[in-house]
Amino acid sequence: GGEPVGLDIVLPHGYPNLAPRIYAVDLAPNTPKLWPDGSLALFGTSVAWNAKTHDVVYVLNAARRWLRQYGKWRQTGEWPEDN
Repeated sequence: GGEPVGLDIVLPHGYPNLAPRIYAVDLAPNTPKLWPDGSLALFGTSVAWNAKTHDVVYVLNAARRWLRQYGKWRQTGEWPEDN
């Protein structure tokens, strides 16, 4: 279920030393777990990004997990804990 959500991936100047930012298109109002710029809060802080071990595939998997949690939030009104 649920409507598909489009993603925009931004590789910042300085990638891979800086984490990519992912923006979801057409999110519900008051969606939690977003940074002030509207990007998905995939990592606790920029410190959690490790350029040696993380890449765009890692970010996409994190975004998939975020989208699953978003779907549950839309159904239940509660953001599931990260497992």
